[in-house]
Amino acid sequence: VYDSSILVKNPLLEKSGNILTSPVPISEITLNVYFREGEQPVHSKDLFSGKKLAVMRGYGYGGLRGWLDDIKNNVTLYKTDSFDSVIRLLETGRVDYGLLYDVNFATGEQVLDRKAINLSHNTMARVPLFFHINKKQIPNAQYVMDQLMISYRELVEVGSLAESKYLPDEVIKQSETIE
Repeated sequence: VYDSSILVKNPLLEKSGNILTSPVPISEITLNVYFREGEQPVHSKDLFSGKKLAVMRGYGYGGLRGWLDDIKNNVTLYKTDSFDSVIRLLETGRVDYGLLYDVNFATGEQVLDRKAINLSHNTMARVPLFFHINKKQIPNAQYVMDQLMISYRELVEVGSLAESKYLPDEVIKQSETIE
C-alpha cells in the first residue's frame, strides 16, 4: 500500500481501479544483465535458455519475468531477496547471469561495502517510469496528478530535468536553484 510512487507501468495496479498513472513516462531505469568477465554477454532473452539466472523476488523486469517463469523456456531461476545476493551468486559461479536494474546493483555493492569482483554487464532494456497515485489514499488524485505533470513539464522546460528519453544518469541536470 502506498500513497504515490514512481514505478514501471503495472497492468494489475491499473486494472484495480485504485491507481492513477501519469500519461507519459517521467524517467526511466536501466535493466542490465550481469555476468562474470569472460562469459558470453546476453542481448536477447532467448539466450537465457538452458542457463541459471539470479533474479529478485517481486520484480517483473518490464514484462520479462513472465517469459523467464515459463517452464518451456528452460531457464533455472534463483530467486533472491537481496541485491547483494545476486552479486554473490554471480561471483561464486553459482549462476550464469544476474538480472538487476542498475540502481539495484549499486545498492548491492553498497551493502557488500565493496565493488563487485570480476563482473561485467550489458543493457537489456531501458524501462520507462511513471508517477502512480493511489486514488483511495490521495484526495483529489486527478488534480494532484495534473499538478505533478505541470511541475514535471516546467522543470523540463527550464532545463533542470531532462525528458524521460534520456539515460537515467542524465535526467537530473546540474542547474541553479529554481524559485
